[in-house]
Amino acid sequence: MITEPYNYNDTAYRVAVIVPTHNRWKLAALALDSLINDGYQNKQIYLIDDGSTDETKEHLPNLNPIVKVLVGDGNLWWSGAINLGIKEALKSECNLILWMNDDNKVESNTLENMVNAHISCGSNSIIAARTLSTYTRQDEWCGNPPRWHPDYDRWRGKCQDNQICPLEHPPGGRGVLFPIDCFRTVS
Repeated sequence: MITEPYNYNDTAYRVAVIVPTHNRWKLAALALDSLINDGYQNKQIYLIDDGSTDETKEHLPNLNPIVKVLVGDGNLWWSGAINLGIKEALKSECNLILWMNDDNKVESNTLENMVNAHISCGSNSIIAARTLSTYTRQDEWCGNPPRWHPDYDRWRGKCQDNQICPLEHPPGGRGVLFPIDCFRTVS
């Protein structure tokens, strides 16, 4: 029997947002700005700077207090940075963890919509958002395989805008919301 770890009458889900970056301050700044200005208030943002040598370091002390900076030595890469963020989030009071790449940004209600989708789909659900790359300005993921995937030209999506749909192709790190219990169970 699966037990529900969250009280669905409680709207105060705490979201830990993990954003890895390396030498892409201009993109990361856009991502952070969109997250800070997202209407969902109950969040903690973790920026993982994996040894940047660009202007990232000079901007870190001036970030909004909602952004906690974790620093790598340049050898974390994406998965190591995500793991470092998860380890830190596991120490916090968060219920959900959102992976977000530094070249994506959210619209003003994205976190609330994702939390509501999680509640709607159940406590074990993993929610993936449609994403828009700030680098290419293209719809990077909406349930489809990525542009480099051999199925990309053959894929015919079944999901319309603002619908909750089952995933056929995993989204990678572009806006994926996990219940924290996923990580507590495997750690």
